[in-house]
Amino acid sequence: MSFRGGKAKTVQDTRRTEEQKKYVHVHQTVVDPKQPTDWDWRTARPGVVGPVKDQAMCGSCWTYGVTEPIESIVAIKTKNNLVVLPEQFVLDCTWTNQTGDSGSNSGCDGGDSDIGALEIVRKYGGIVPTAQAYGQYLAVNGFCKDIATMDVGAKLTGWVDVKARDQAGVLQALYQQGPLSIGIQVPDDMLYYDSGILDVADCKNDASQIDHAVTLVGYGTDLVDGQKKDYWMVRNSWSTYWGDRGYVKIHRGDNDCCVSCQSGYPQVAEVAETALNSIVV
Repeated sequence: MSFRGGKAKTVQDTRRTEEQKKYVHVHQTVVDPKQPTDWDWRTARPGVVGPVKDQAMCGSCWTYGVTEPIESIVAIKTKNNLVVLPEQFVLDCTWTNQTGDSGSNSGCDGGDSDIGALEIVRKYGGIVPTAQAYGQYLAVNGFCKDIATMDVGAKLTGWVDVKARDQAGVLQALYQQGPLSIGIQVPDDMLYYDSGILDVADCKNDASQIDHAVTLVGYGTDLVDGQKKDYWMVRNSWSTYWGDRGYVKIHRGDNDCCVSCQSGYPQVAEVAETALNSIVV
């Protein structure tokens, strides 16, 4: 299980190059009094969250932190059926070759979701092909394919950060934009999780210990031993055989495994271009 992560232990502010920073924005939090106290994109808009996937024995969690939010946000914006996007494309084509402070994207040896998205914008004009066009996930590093003639699944224009530990901002961004890309700590208790709300001391937020990229799809409150307990609903990439059919509820508060430490979402264009005229190699 220790190999089924892959989030690089990097510092968000310094891992980006000056060129990448041109495409980064900050989410502006404006509290919406009409925002519901419980929200889950799976039930609020059935069909905009795809099936749980399995990264297998490859440190590629960061690629799911790129594709899964894009899939959902495109489906939400277009009100169409979800188009599956290829993690293998992100794995093969967004290597950073030691740019930034970490050279953080290194295929199955780990990476950062935001850097993956920013490299797609920088190198490919934001174009992401469909999974059907690019090919299935292989769980190993592959050669980057020429996507110029492939069907377009989505087009990115940038990346939006939610300020660190701004839980109100995370709640609002999740509700208004769609599922978010987040980084979390993975304590031993999480490996054996199967139900309930994970609330352990080892999950006290510590950004230096973030080592796994996942997707935030909801939030809510459960009654536990007669008391209300807030939680985040998190989608993992360890197959449906792990956790609660691939999901985990993490306590919303100090012991949140750093859910709100490095959250963000891709900026998605309203309409994807059908021709790749802006690819830069």
